Order: sequence, then C-alpha cells, then structure tokens
Amino acid sequence: MTIEYQDSSVESLLTLEDMPAEQFVEQVYASATPPERDDMVSLLVGQVYQAAPPSVRGALIKYLMQPLGALSLLSIANGVFAGIRFQGGFYNPQIRLEDLQGVRVEDVVALTHRVQQVSLHALNGLAHLLASSPTLASSVVAMVLIKILSDRAKIYHDDDSRIRSVPHFPERRTHPV
Repeated sequence: MTIEYQDSSVESLLTLEDMPAEQFVEQVYASATPPERDDMVSLLVGQVYQAAPPSVRGALIKYLMQPLGALSLLSIANGVFAGIRFQGGFYNPQIRLEDLQGVRVEDVVALTHRVQQVSLHALNGLAHLLASSPTLASSVVAMVLIKILSDRAKIYHDDDSRIRSVPHFPERRTHPV
C-alpha cells in the first residue's frame, strides 16, 4: 500500500513486504535523508492506524494529539482532530468510536507529520503503545515502526545524556565589576 504524501510517495515502503523488518530499517530507512525518514515514519503510522482495531486507533489518535495545541489541530485535516479534542474535553479527550468514523488514514499521516515538526521526542512513547497491542504484535509494519521509533529514542537519549554529562562551570567573578 502506498499513501500519497505531500505530492510525492515514499516508494521504498513497497519493499517492506519483501524483506525482514531489521533489514528494512538498516538498509532503506538508514539510507534515507532526514525529511524522507520523517515521511516514512508518518506513512508507517498511517499504515498501522489502518490495520489497527478501533480501540488501538483511538489510543493512537489520543497519543498523537497530546503535544499539539488547538491551532495546530485546527489546521490539520480540516479540523477533525480539533473537533475530537473539544468534544471529549481539551485536556483529557476521550476518543469514541463515532469520532473515528471521520478520521482517514491520510489525516493520521498529516497528524503524525505535524507532531514530528513540533518535537523530536514526541513519538518516543509510541513504540510502547504499539508493542502493548497484541493485535499489532504480528504486523510487519508495526514491527518496523517499533524498531525505528526505539532506535530514534535511543539516539535522542544518548545525545541528551552526552549533553548533560558535559560539566558546566559558570564564570566566577572574584572582583565586583
């Protein structure tokens, strides 16, 4: 399945069914440019959404909406996510089955893309959400997405640790200026 994304499609996702998840991540994802990687992640989330049962779809949308404010949600998919957020309560939206009826795969791809623009760390916990779903555990697409998100989270965590481990000694002034 290829989902059109911003006037281009990520053709490399077609090879997903032809190779193991680890090999896909090591060869295809690793060789992509950062914008292509973000597109791949967005498309993979869309594919996972399409294959997921309604309960997981609701949890996925709720997770993706968390880091975004009202204006961002209004600007994505003709405001479908803002409608969900305001209908169920702004700070703790409850996603109902009826809410999922109006959400298309392309909307979830756009939502994921916006979340990645907001924060590099915003998708870090998504791998845990996907891994906890027994229905997605056997999905090749979900396994690839979990691997990519886990690797990205580890890289970001390592970078943060390195930054925090550099000692910072502010200049001390011994004489008044």
